[in-house]
Parts: sequence; structure tokens; C-alpha cells
Amino acid sequence: LHSFKYTSQPGRYVYAKVRKGVKCYGDFMLARDFEYIARVPEFPKELKIMADGAILSMSGEKKLSLVSRDVDAIRFQIGRVIPNQINHLVSQSGGDIKLPEFTNWNFGEENIAEIFSEIRPLNKLEYGKTQYSSFDLSGYLATDLGAGKRGLFFFNAEGWDPVRKVPTGISDKRLILVTDLGIVVKNSKNGARDVFVQSIHSGQPAAAAQVQVLGKNGIPVFSEATDDGGHARRRRQ
Repeated sequence: LHSFKYTSQPGRYVYAKVRKGVKCYGDFMLARDFEYIARVPEFPKELKIMADGAILSMSGEKKLSLVSRDVDAIRFQIGRVIPNQINHLVSQSGGDIKLPEFTNWNFGEENIAEIFSEIRPLNKLEYGKTQYSSFDLSGYLATDLGAGKRGLFFFNAEGWDPVRKVPTGISDKRLILVTDLGIVVKNSKNGARDVFVQSIHSGQPAAAAQVQVLGKNGIPVFSEATDDGGHARRRRQ
């Protein structure tokens, strides 16, 4: 087995010649010269959100890490789901919570969210080199009053051609929940549902947290504050 490595730029041509008489495994000998011309292919472009999760803690860095290859710029689109539109998100979409798909072609993110967009150029590296970057959501959480904007965010990152000003066709997206509350729901034998709420930052029960179950029309069908143990119960109707 013979091998060698040669680095070339994509789009160029490589000419390889192996002279006759070369021996290989089993003492087989090359009977005649072998010649081959190949065009160096482009590296596959890549752009992905690195983490698989869908939760950012309010007490930690609100940054999403991305990995890219041969991408000149990234266009970010951020859609903050309007709080009173969450019921439509649930009723009009399906699939994984971190990557929901809308079931109606005439209904999408723009119907239930505030949409923001920005383009960020990346450093120019050698072809095929992997590049890591991050996006900070903090700027989309602060308000003029200084209060934090928590909630659900549609996050979409797509490759962008800064010269032609068009998408390059590669993208990744995620539904991100920014919160400091973790929830566990347990079903009891008597049909009741016990909800336990805790702080992600401290791990302690969250008292006085408002727990609501929304109907399709957005009106709460159940509402109760948690006790000192972070517990609320919805009894069987």
C-alpha cells in the first residue's frame, strides 16, 4: 500500500504519474505507467449550531456557539416569540421542541414573533479550515426599562455572500428558551399532575412561581403559584 499527501487549492488540477515496476502487497508489479488527472474539489461548506440543547440560563452567558467552514459571512435572524402568542406556536407547529415545524404554509415565525436580522463577516481562513464563532443574545434581552426579556427565540444562522448579498444555501436553526426556571411534571395515580419548579442557577425550589396551562385560544385553564417547595398541583378535572 502506497500513499502520499498533497495540498492544493480547490479548482486546480493535479497530475499524478506512477511509473511501471512499482511493487505492491503480494509482490505484484505495475506492468505499465499509470497516469491520472483530477480536479481538486471544493471542501463542503458547513455552518452548524454546536450545542444540541435549547435552553440558555439567565444567570449564565447568553451565547450560542457555531462552527463553520469556508463561510465568508453569517446572516443571523432572531425572532422573539410574543408572550401572548405562545398558544399559536403550540397549536400551529409540531416536531421537536428545539426545532418545531409549522404545519400551515401560510403561518410561520413572522406571525408570532418580533423579527431582527444582522449580518456578521467572518475572518478569512485557508480553504477547509474550521472556524468557531459565537452569537450573544444579551442585546435582544435588555429593554429600555432595564428589565430582562425572557422567553422563546427563533434563532436562524445562514451562510451569506457579502459580495452578491444573497444566502449561500447552508443554514441551521433552533428554538431557544431563555429562562432561569426548570420544570418537572409528574402524573399521579389519581389523575392529578404535580409540577415542580426550581432555579437553574441555584438548584433551589422556586417559590411563588406562576404555573399556567393555556388553552388553544390562549386563555389559562389552570393557574396556581408554587409553594415554598416549588410545588403546584393540578387536580383531575
